[in-house]
Amino acid sequence: MKKIVTLLIIFFSVFLLACTKERTITLVGENEVQISATIKLEVEANFKLDSVLTWSSSNEDLATVDGGIVKGRAAGEVVITVSIGDLIAQKIVKVVKPPFEIIISGANKIAVGGQMTLEVTTFPLTEGRATYVSSASEVATVDSAGLVTGLKPGDTNIIVSINGVTANFLLTVYDEEVLEIIID
Repeated sequence: MKKIVTLLIIFFSVFLLACTKERTITLVGENEVQISATIKLEVEANFKLDSVLTWSSSNEDLATVDGGIVKGRAAGEVVITVSIGDLIAQKIVKVVKPPFEIIISGANKIAVGGQMTLEVTTFPLTEGRATYVSSASEVATVDSAGLVTGLKPGDTNIIVSINGVTANFLLTVYDEEVLEIIID
């Protein structure tokens, strides 16, 4: 009987040691993000994550973070922090300038029903296909060639991407005034 009690005590001691393993979290993902681009950081844990994660950036002028999505704003280094309860993990992320700049030319105002084609160049010159997206497609649409069509009054950003680098072009769509002319 003494041997059985001793074995039970040893078994429960080992079981309790295994259950009291220290909880840790780690941030994993890219160490670098370009200005105006985003990267996704993930949290790895040695336990089930069942609470809300709290994210922060040491300098939001350089980079912001929301739910693990880090967006570069200006060149420099930031510390991205995530916490859950009393556990904290940090990662240094370097924000770098993109290898080229996108330059968008065109009128920044267009009438409802009007059309214009945006001209896109890069500096220094870079090969790559431009893609276009309107942030408010109910205000204006843009096709794959950069042809913008005004649909209703309002503001929209036309977002142009080339090889992972993006640029925004603010566009205002307005109602064209109709003047009444009376001839006697």
